[in-house]
Amino acid sequence: MSTPSTSPFLVQPPFDADSVGDCIIQASEGAEFKVLRAILGMASCVFRDMFDMPPPQSDSTENTKKEDSAPLPVIPVSEDAETLQVMLQMIYPIAPPSIQSITLANKLATACAKYFIHEGKLQLYVRNILNQDKSLKDDA
Repeated sequence: MSTPSTSPFLVQPPFDADSVGDCIIQASEGAEFKVLRAILGMASCVFRDMFDMPPPQSDSTENTKKEDSAPLPVIPVSEDAETLQVMLQMIYPIAPPSIQSITLANKLATACAKYFIHEGKLQLYVRNILNQDKSLKDDA
C-alpha cells in the first residue's frame, strides 16, 4: 500500500482524497488525484486500454482510505500535478480550467497527445491564452 501523498500541491475537488473515485492517478511529484475510470476511459483510448489490463500483482501500487475499504489502484504518470489537474478538469464535466501561461498550454498539448485526448478539447481551452500577446511575452 502506498502512503498518502506528501506533495505540496493542493489537489482540488473533485480529484482530492475525499472525492468519489475508483482509481488514483499519481503525478510525477507525488500528488494523488482520485478519478473515475469511466470518465477517463471515455476521454482517452489510452486510459481505456490501461484500465482493461489486468491489475498488477504487487500491493505496492495500491492505496486505501479506510482499513475496511478495498484498495484503489495507483497509476503513476510522468506529468506534473498542475498539468494533470488542468487536463483532468478538461476531461471532467465541471467548470472549465483556467490556463494562464503558454508553458502550461504546451505541457497540456504534450499530455493530450500522449493520452490521445481529442485536440478540439485542448483548443477550446487554450484559445484565449494563445490570442493574448501579453501572455506570450510575459511567459517567455
